[in-house]
Amino acid sequence: MNNSGLLDASVTCLNCELESSLQEVVCPKCKIPLVNDFKENNRFSREDRDISHRLLDIDTQINKARMLLFFVSGITLIQHFFFMTVEEGVNGSAILIEGAIISLIYFVFAWFVPKFPRVCFIGGLLTYLTLRYLAYLINPATLTSSMLFKVIVIGGLSHGILNAFWAVRIKDKLRARV
Repeated sequence: MNNSGLLDASVTCLNCELESSLQEVVCPKCKIPLVNDFKENNRFSREDRDISHRLLDIDTQINKARMLLFFVSGITLIQHFFFMTVEEGVNGSAILIEGAIISLIYFVFAWFVPKFPRVCFIGGLLTYLTLRYLAYLINPATLTSSMLFKVIVIGGLSHGILNAFWAVRIKDKLRARV
């Protein structure tokens, strides 16, 4: 019993046997739709289970894109640290502070991906593209430098955006069926 005197309602996942609250639509662990009893389980077709497994695959892809944001955060900080060692005095310190701020922005985006995947990936991609454009305006030679890294980051974040939209769409579809 909880503080209000009501019984705590929970449901057991038929696939992994994890206890979840009745408010959950899908199992947090295996992403299979949760049902209250065996009769209700017959409502869920094979298509529903396939959708749930696709959702699990999409969540895996979202986590990979999230790790890419953490990686970009770390690389940005390391890159600015090395640029700081080349510059001396106040200019070097400004470069390190700039790198720390940019790195922190990417880190915050990566941190909040589980709650707001679409916003974080779009924000991360726009931040990356904006910074690359500003670097190009300052020095046009930066456009072609590290091209493979840029393609990987832009492709990975774009893929993260696509998967985030698909995940929300599939979760909405599962909620509508329950």
